[in-house]
Order: sequence, then structure tokens, then C-alpha cells
Amino acid sequence: MNAKPQLFQLQKFYEKRHLWDKCYPRFVHRYKETEEKMAALGDASFAKKALPRLDLMNWFLNDIQHIDGVDDVLAKIPDEEYIPVNGRKFTKQSFKETFYGVSPKEKDPEPKPPAKVSTTGRPLMRMIANAHAMGGGEMSSSNIMRMMRQRGYDVVFHPSRSISGNYHVPEGVVKDEAMNSEPDGECDILVFYANDFVYKIKDHREKWERLLKKARRKILVLNFVMGQASLDWFAKYFDKVMFLNHTKEKDYLNKIKIPPMKTKALAPPVFIEKYLDVQPDYSKITFIRHGRYNGKYDEKDTEFLVEKFLQTTPNSHFWFMASPPFLNKKYGKDERFHLFRWNGMDIKDFLKEGSLFHYHLPKRMEDQGPRVIVEAMACGIPIIADKRDGAKERVTNETGWLCESKEDYVRIVQEIVKDPKILEVKGRAARKRAIEIFQPQRWADEIIGYD
Repeated sequence: MNAKPQLFQLQKFYEKRHLWDKCYPRFVHRYKETEEKMAALGDASFAKKALPRLDLMNWFLNDIQHIDGVDDVLAKIPDEEYIPVNGRKFTKQSFKETFYGVSPKEKDPEPKPPAKVSTTGRPLMRMIANAHAMGGGEMSSSNIMRMMRQRGYDVVFHPSRSISGNYHVPEGVVKDEAMNSEPDGECDILVFYANDFVYKIKDHREKWERLLKKARRKILVLNFVMGQASLDWFAKYFDKVMFLNHTKEKDYLNKIKIPPMKTKALAPPVFIEKYLDVQPDYSKITFIRHGRYNGKYDEKDTEFLVEKFLQTTPNSHFWFMASPPFLNKKYGKDERFHLFRWNGMDIKDFLKEGSLFHYHLPKRMEDQGPRVIVEAMACGIPIIADKRDGAKERVTNETGWLCESKEDYVRIVQEIVKDPKILEVKGRAARKRAIEIFQPQRWADEIIGYD
């Protein structure tokens, strides 16, 4: 197998449908882990060793299901047109089956027996959420289950896919089969923490409708993208729809056609207590950022900002976790750079090293929380971030700076160099705001209905 012709074929197909700019960065982040792997990208022997069962394109295409708009693009492809992949031709349905894991309705597996829940007399909540990784959404769904157990609920967890070894299922929570087995039986509350599972709602309409009719109270949490969650037949069932910021809440209400149900926007449910004793060193600027890097770094923008920051404050240090490969390549041997893989060290210990949390995202990337900002603020670290999405609601003038351009970031760092005491002033205000505003128990209140 030669990787270069496949990559060219893929690029040609997706450029035609205006998707290449979205897909290619994810591809690069996946395969740029080391300079050696990148150099071997066009080598057939590398592909055979690294991907013994999945060819280069198949793995890449399997990743595009997370990109908002792919379903819309596929819908515009004529039914009679074949999609070329690795010398094979796929119909739209076979393409979705192969790369999305979507099966035709007539092939849906028979429901398996549900997890048994003991008859305790306590109210029952069912949680449907992702658990195949341990990102921000997964941490939040785990925290919600923990709080509902504390409120006296029996909780059954129905993962949308398999459960990762990194996912924390709270003590006392019953694990059911994945969503290909239909949760059965009534419950007092059903919570669907959607994440990227919103792309697969319409493929299982009958299953969803049976499930939603059995729950007395239904809560939908749109923490990522809207996907198919605004479909009328689906949206009408929910008593409340929750969001991580008001911008996404407004977008949803503008899109749905049914009369609006109750909605609520809250900061991500983060248990901040463990971060409150962190004491940042405000005497110097130490740039820090953590969170997954896939799709969340624009290489040109990041290198521009790092170079400008170094010009402004050459003795400053930079901490990244997870560090994107292009930074590892360029600054891996620079003693001022501390570059870690994802979960390379404890988040609290990592944040202790910083005095300025920076969070610039690519234009197409949205981060509705972000929980990483909540954690940094609880540590007493001021924030410099883009003036949009969740950051716009988490960060105030008192707790940090919001930027509309790369040049704003540079200008603000120059101002901090002139007045370094501002780091402590805004850092202390950030912690105060975290304590007063970012209260995860509000999620349990809203889910139960104490509103």
C-alpha cells in the first residue's frame, strides 16, 4: 500500500466538497506524533507496520464523524454517486456503515437484557453518555453521576460505546451494556449527555422514542455541537435542555421549530476544591495550557504567538499538556519549554507551575466549556483567551483578558510585562469567581428540577 496516492485521492474528493480544511488538521495531529513518523508518512512499509488492519485512509475517514457538517455534505451527494476509497467504491449507506459504524435500521441488533437494578425504593436516574475516552465531556458526565448518587439516586450508566480504561465510573453506579443494547424499564430521570453522539440520533429513531417515553423526566445536555438534536421528533420529548454557554443555547432555540422547552446554561461541572490551595508564583510570567491538542491548535497561530511572547519576555517558561507535535519538534530541546503528553502529570501539579493560562483556538474550533479554564481559575491563574464560546462567559475583565485577534494576545502580554502585579490581582479575582460561580451542584439541582 502506498500512502501518498491514497492521501491525494482523499484530498481531491474532500476538496470538491469543501471539507479538506476541516479534515486535514485532524489527520496531521494524529500522525505527527514524532518527526520520524511524519517523515515515513509516504512509506508503504510504515503504513503496514503502524496500521496492520486498517489502511491509512480508512483510519482517517473513521475520524471525520466528529466534524460538524459531514452529514450535511453526504446528504448532498446523489444516491447514484459512488464514493471512492482505496480503490473501492462505496454507496452512501455502505460508506456510513464502514466509516461511521452506522448500520441500516433493519440490521439493528436485538436489544440485550438491561443491567439489573435492585429495588431499593430510591429514585432511579439513567445516564447515556460517551465513555470511550476521558475528555472534558466524559469527566462531566462522570461528575454528574457522582452528584446524583450523593443526592440519593440509584444510577445506571448506559455508555454510547465501549468504556475506556481511563473513564471513571463513580462508586455505586451500575454499568449497563453499550447503547446497541436498548435501556429497558422506566426511570425517574433520563440524562443524555450528548457529546458527539448527536450525529447518530436519527439512525435509531424508533429506539430513542421507546426509551424517551419510559422516562418521567428527560434532560438533554448539548455540550459539544447541535448535530441532530434539534430534530422536532427528538427535541419534543425533553423537559429541559442544558448547555455550557448561552451562545449555544441561543443557537439551539433559534433552530428548533417546536415551542421552546426550559433551557439552562451552566459552566462545566468541575469539582474545584482540590485546586483552591494552589499558590501561583505571580512574580514572573509563566505561560501554561493543558487539554487535548487534536484540533485545538492552529500551527501557524501558535508558533506566531509563542515567538512574539518570547520576544516580549525572553526569560519566561512555557508549559503544555498535551503538547502538539509541532511544538515538540521546534522547542523540544529548549529548556524554557516543558512539554508533556496528555495526562503526563497530575493536572493540579501541572497548573501549579503557571501564572498565565492562555487559550487560543483555531477559528473553526468551538469549546463550549472549557473546563480547563475553570480549573485554571480555581488555581488562581488569570486567563487570556478568545472572546467567544465558553471562554467569553467564564472570563471577565477582572479575571483575565478576552482577545479578538492574535495581535490582542501580543499586546496584552506586553502590558503585563509593564505591570506584572496585574497577574496577582486578576489571579485572585479568578479564584474568587470560581468559588462563587462555578458550583457543580447546580447541575444536580437543574437535573432534578429544583428550578
